[in-house]
Amino acid sequence: RFHQAKGTYRIQRNLYAQPQIVIHASAGDSLQLRKDLKRFELYCEAKRLQTYHNPKMERLVKQTFGINILLPVDMNSSMKKKDFLWLSNNSAAGMKNVVICRGNIDKMLANYLKGETDDMYMKRITPCKDSGLWEMKGDAMGGPYRMRQIKDGKQRDLTILTFVYAPSMKKRNLIQQLEAVLYTINYGRK
Repeated sequence: RFHQAKGTYRIQRNLYAQPQIVIHASAGDSLQLRKDLKRFELYCEAKRLQTYHNPKMERLVKQTFGINILLPVDMNSSMKKKDFLWLSNNSAAGMKNVVICRGNIDKMLANYLKGETDDMYMKRITPCKDSGLWEMKGDAMGGPYRMRQIKDGKQRDLTILTFVYAPSMKKRNLIQQLEAVLYTINYGRK
């Protein structure tokens, strides 16, 4: 039970089904309520990834960067460069992407994720943040991203950036699916 200054709310998990969250609210703190709901939704997405994931692409990530990660089952395309790996579902109806790299993420994006010409490249509009917006410099493309940086203790920091391109649809569920990927990362165990 959570007691806020202006009210209370109580959370029950898996009361009638799994996964499920039931929230009993009484003029509670809406900000904390939204945080709890988001955390539960990410938990559900990560649990779903345990069942529906792509072992082939996960092995590629493990071989390239030495990390274990669960990736959506529809991630079927990849591009590998030195210290850089891009994975995508290449869907015209909601493209989901995962970039993993060592080194400067912004330089890697500009060097490897190009548009139709070399003057067109991917750029984060809000650098140095865990989440924000990206754009294709010189083109009319963009969307949300989520990012996680981790230290492996041996080499340069590793950056995992997930992003969505879906111009004709809402992006919330797509980016949330990819944000859950960031919570499945671990070293050494599988």
